[in-house]
Amino acid sequence: MLSRDDLINAIADGKLKIYPFEAANLTGIGYNLSTTCFAFSINRGILLTVHQQTTNEGVNRYVVIPGNDTVLFFSKEYVEVDRSLAGTFHAKVTRVCQGLGHISTTLDPAWKGQLIVSINNPTAKEIRFDLDTDSGNIMTMLLHKLDTAVTGDHVHNNNQGRCDLLLEHFSKPLSNKNKEYQSKHLQLESFVIGEFADSLNGYDEFLNSDQPPDKYTQKVSQLIELKNRLTSERRIIQEDRYTIGSHGAYHCLRNEGEKELLQNCTLFQICSKAHEPVRLIDEIKKEELYTVDSVIEKYINVVDYELKTINHIRRIGWQNKKIEQFAGEASPLVRLRQQESNRIRLRNFLVPLIGMLIFVVVVFFGVWKFNVSSDVLSFSATIAAPLLTLAVQFWYNTWKKKE
Repeated sequence: MLSRDDLINAIADGKLKIYPFEAANLTGIGYNLSTTCFAFSINRGILLTVHQQTTNEGVNRYVVIPGNDTVLFFSKEYVEVDRSLAGTFHAKVTRVCQGLGHISTTLDPAWKGQLIVSINNPTAKEIRFDLDTDSGNIMTMLLHKLDTAVTGDHVHNNNQGRCDLLLEHFSKPLSNKNKEYQSKHLQLESFVIGEFADSLNGYDEFLNSDQPPDKYTQKVSQLIELKNRLTSERRIIQEDRYTIGSHGAYHCLRNEGEKELLQNCTLFQICSKAHEPVRLIDEIKKEELYTVDSVIEKYINVVDYELKTINHIRRIGWQNKKIEQFAGEASPLVRLRQQESNRIRLRNFLVPLIGMLIFVVVVFFGVWKFNVSSDVLSFSATIAAPLLTLAVQFWYNTWKKKE
C-alpha cells in the first residue's frame, strides 16, 4: 500500500495523475475524493434534485438521498494510473456515521478518467449529502503497487465513467400525457448517454481560444506559449541545430515571470516534496547543452500537468452547470416532475376517498331505508372502524410521500 509520501512520488514520477490535485485531500495512506452534482437514484431512475443553501460562507449545494436507495455519483477528480498501480475505495467515517454505506469497488491498472461511485442509504430516513465540501466528501482511494506490472492488452474493459451502466436504470416519465415533461425527460437521457458520456471519456476540450474568459484565461495563454517555445527549442537542440549566440548560454526560462509561472504549477509544488524536485536553471553553457533535454522535458511535463488540471476544472464546471439545468431546484424538468408527482398523489388520494364517501353514504342510506337494528350497526362499526383507520393512514402516507 502506498503512503502519502509514496503518492507524492508516484505523481512526480508520472505513474499517478490526479486532476485537480489538492494537498488537503491527502491522508496518511490515501487520497480523499469528491463528487460532482451528478446524483442518480437507482430506485427512482432519475437525477436527484440539487438543492442550494446560502450561508455566510457562500452557497452550498446538496442532494437528499432517499431511504433504502442507492445513488450513483461521479468523482470530481480525474484519476490516471499506470500498469504498476491498482487501487481500492473505502468509505469515509463521516459518511458511515450518517448511516450511509459505500459499496467498495476497485481501480484497475491503466485506468484513466472520472470514477463512478455508489452510495447506499440502508436506513428508512432521508439523508442530506453535501456536494460542496473541502478535503473530499465521499470516499478515500488507497493505491497499491503491484509486484509485477500488468502487461498485454485488455487490462480492463471499462468505459471511462461507466455511463453504459446507467442505461438500464433510467425510469420512464411519470406521464405520457404531458408532452413537455416527456420531452425534457428524454433530453436528460440523451444528454447523459451523449454529451455527458463524451465528457467523462475526455472527448471535450476546454483550452481552446473560444472559451469564455475566466480566472484561468491569462494563465492558460502563458502556459501554452511557454510549452510551445520549450517544445520547439527542445527539438532544435536534439537535432543539434540550436545556436547559442553572443551571450554564450542557453536560457530555458527567459525571465522571472516564466520562473514564477512554473513555480506556481501544481506538479512543480508536488515535485518539491518528492525525492527529485524540479530545479530552476538560469542558464546552460554551450558545452553542457547536451544535458538540457531532461530539464526541458521536466518543465514541459509540469506545464502539461497544469494545463490538463485547468482543462478538467473547466470540464467539471461545465458538467455541474449542465446537470443543474436538468436537476437544479429551478430547472424545468424538476418543476414538471413535481407537477406530475403532485397530480398523481392527488389522484391516489381523492379516488379512494371519494369511493369511501360513496360507500358511507350508501350504508347510511341503507340504515335509514331498512331500519337496521342497533346490534347490526354496532357490529358493522366494529368491522368498519379499523378498515377506515387503515384507509386514512394510507391516504396520509400517499399525500406526504415526495416525488
